[in-house]
Amino acid sequence: MNSPFSNHPPGSLALISYVIGARNTDWITLTAQRLGPKEALKIGLVDELSPMADLIPRAIEVAKLLAQKPAQQYAKHKKNLRGSIAELMERKDPEMIREFLGIKS
Repeated sequence: MNSPFSNHPPGSLALISYVIGARNTDWITLTAQRLGPKEALKIGLVDELSPMADLIPRAIEVAKLLAQKPAQQYAKHKKNLRGSIAELMERKDPEMIREFLGIKS
């Protein structure tokens, strides 16, 4: 029997767990529960909510804010925060994604 849980790449699970915590990751992936916007905000899956009409302008505003940061320092900071997750994704996720898509190596 195929398990719905086998299709979650390890790096992706690690990243989600980093963002929303292990318990929330367990619950969402084991139950396949969909979250509404307020629930997603409450557990930290999204940073903020925005009306649909304001979504693109707000995304551009946030992107511009982040783009003002010194690029090398920003990249180093992100690597320090999530470097081990990125390494796991590079090692394990491509293989699982190819398998999921039915692509033979």
